[in-house]
Order: sequence, then structure tokens, then C-alpha cells
Amino acid sequence: MVCPEDIGVSSKGDIYTGLIDGSVIKVREGSNETTLLYKHNDTGRIYGLIITRDDLTLYYATEKRGLVKLDLKSNTPEYLLEEVDGKIMKALNNLAIDEDSQILYLTDSGPIPMPLVGK
Repeated sequence: MVCPEDIGVSSKGDIYTGLIDGSVIKVREGSNETTLLYKHNDTGRIYGLIITRDDLTLYYATEKRGLVKLDLKSNTPEYLLEEVDGKIMKALNNLAIDEDSQILYLTDSGPIPMPLVGK
């Protein structure tokens, strides 16, 4: 594996990670066996990711396409969020999920214009 950024661990102990080339990989629990789940050609690097507690869905942040949802039964991606208020997310970085409340929290480390204080 080249440059994994983050990991998610399923309830079975399988490890999921995203790579610099847009690949999403599963590492089988207790072994070095890897499976390519999906290879994006237009997202850039995969950053933060999280797996739902039912082990059916992987959410992850990408360098160029924002937030992606991957159905782990079909390995089909769905692009969920690329911009907010008409502004492209420049550096979507990490995420956390509150499944009880059905809320997904995201961080974007991109440049944010800050007002000058005292001017």
C-alpha cells in the first residue's frame, strides 16, 4: 500500500483505508490479505474515513470530490458533497459520525478568509 492516510475498522476487525491514488482498500482481519474495493480516477487522495457500525457503508473525504459514500455490498460510490454555499471544499480532511442522531461531522482544512481585527 502506498501512503494510506486514515483507517476505519469494522466490527469484524477488518481494516479499511484510502490511498494517495484514489484506491479504497480492505485488509482482512488477522492477515495481510488486501482487496481493492474501488479505484477512483478523479478524486485524488483519500483522507479521513469511517465505517458505519452495521459494516455496510464507508464514508470518506477526498482531495478533489469532497465527501463520498461507498456501499460495501456493491462497492458503488455516491458523491455526496463537493461544495458548501457555492464554494468548493478545498481540503476536506476528516469526519465523524453520530449514528444515533444520523449526523455526519466534517472538517475542511482549506484556506478560510478571516476578517482583519481592528481595521
